[in-house]
Amino acid sequence: MEIGRIDEQVKLVAQVGIDAYRSRVKKSKKSAYERKLRNTKLILENYRYLEDHVNVGLPKLNTEDQEATTAIPRWELSVYALIGYQSCSKVMIKYTDLVLDQYREEYNNRNDALRQRRYREIKALFLNKEPINRDRCAELFSDGSSYDNP
Repeated sequence: MEIGRIDEQVKLVAQVGIDAYRSRVKKSKKSAYERKLRNTKLILENYRYLEDHVNVGLPKLNTEDQEATTAIPRWELSVYALIGYQSCSKVMIKYTDLVLDQYREEYNNRNDALRQRRYREIKALFLNKEPINRDRCAELFSDGSSYDNP
């Protein structure tokens, strides 16, 4: 009878371990989702600033400046760092535009009124040259209106 009791205990311990593992995996997935959501929100909130950053012309180094900087490692020069940051901003803007275009195409193909409204809300809040605040957005879209400011 001792063996049967040990088997039950082993099963119980194994179940506790499985439950703990599932809980950890669930928390990890939730954390990853929350991180993606936070990053998406940050990109949208800073979209216009990123666009401005991409469109700012960076200074060009003349031959004399380039000769003077040969002794300094390239990664330490702030102008080169700015060029790198600007390149990253361009990539983020392009990717964001691609995702938004895909989202817009998806709702157009499905004729999905809810997604159409969500896209217009995102555009009004974050992407338009003169964005609106959340209160104004709620006023404009609460009645199912079709606000669309280019």
